[in-house]
Amino acid sequence: MSQALPDSSLDTLFREARSFSYWQDKPVSEDQLKALYELFKMGPTAANSCPARVVFVSSEEAKQRLKPCLAEGNVDKSMSAPVVASAFHPALAPVGVLLAVLGYALGTYCAYLTGLVLQALAA
Repeated sequence: MSQALPDSSLDTLFREARSFSYWQDKPVSEDQLKALYELFKMGPTAANSCPARVVFVSSEEAKQRLKPCLAEGNVDKSMSAPVVASAFHPALAPVGVLLAVLGYALGTYCAYLTGLVLQALAA
């Protein structure tokens, strides 16, 4: 890049940009989503490989399937949005499963040990 972006562009992209929690009651077209993805995929990534995969969720049925995966603070705003874009990397899915299993096993083991300690203290 041979020249810097003007301050007005930097303001729009970084200094004044904010996350939104409320949406206009207007549909988002498939053409708009495609244009957004075309812009997104050109962003700088490791080795310019764009490893993220994006899923656009817009139907009520699909949002209901997504709902259990959302953080509690994101449920209302995600359900009310015309479209939810979810970015992920397929290679990280096994890591998520491994961490979930590890957390389940560790939590169960700690609960068992806590029960033994409490039982010993009560005796």
